[in-house]
Amino acid sequence: MSVTAPVREQLGAARAGAAICARDELAFVRVSGRDAARLLQNVVTSDIDALAVGEGQYGLALTPKGKPIADAWIVREGEDSFVCACEAPAQDELSAMLRRYRLASRAEIAPVTSALRLLERPLAAPVEGWHSGPLGALLLADPATAQAAWETALAEGLVPIGGETRETLRIEQGLPRFGVDFDDSNLPAEAGVVERAVSFTKGCYIGQEPIVRLAHRGHANRELRRLRLAASLELPATLLEGERDVGRVTSSAGLPEGGAAALGYVRSAVADGAALVALDARGERVAALDAGRVAAGRP
Repeated sequence: MSVTAPVREQLGAARAGAAICARDELAFVRVSGRDAARLLQNVVTSDIDALAVGEGQYGLALTPKGKPIADAWIVREGEDSFVCACEAPAQDELSAMLRRYRLASRAEIAPVTSALRLLERPLAAPVEGWHSGPLGALLLADPATAQAAWETALAEGLVPIGGETRETLRIEQGLPRFGVDFDDSNLPAEAGVVERAVSFTKGCYIGQEPIVRLAHRGHANRELRRLRLAASLELPATLLEGERDVGRVTSSAGLPEGGAAALGYVRSAVADGAALVALDARGERVAALDAGRVAAGRP
């Protein structure tokens, strides 16, 4: 993906923490009722009991074999009310899984995408009413409140950015995206999201056994890593070490200063910092430097 003029102009503001964007590509599922916290605690990988009202945390919903069917930013609206912000294509499966494991729990599960908006200030610290998210400060609110916050931010000089700029920043910061960099064919350890999404101190949840077993075994056979490319490329792209196939690029974005940032799976046996070559869909060879693991740690 090459750098368009809007991205070039907006990325500087985003890198400086002086931008705002609307996460309108996401869907929202509300889980509410007396047993809402217990239901989520039993289903997702993060520790819902540790989540304070007004705060959010990143979690995964897994199959019994430990493969993700959705990821979500989970916000605690009230003591017994939560909103799961997820990628739109994963909404139905996440809702279905919550209903499947609800059993006799007193919890309501409802899509609320049209009733809420999520604003983000990338790489910025939260101000009053906002909370810390994976890529910066977040505000989950009804449309009227969100619109007022948006107008206030613009009046303060923040730069509105679009999805393409936000995607470039996400890749540059090493944040994997569900449906793009990982899906239900990957283990969380491969995608580098275990440290951000999994609690090893909470009780049982769906898919826990494979996660714990792999954590004790050591590492996955491949892992998602940051890459720095000498030029933009066209996906799909294979990663080569010499002439040996060692992985694939999952997402890429051109940078204003030249080259591109990318994420891609690399065999664990490949040394950190290795010099690789990306062979893209056009048959072009692009130099690729392994720039280390994707973003780790909880926001």
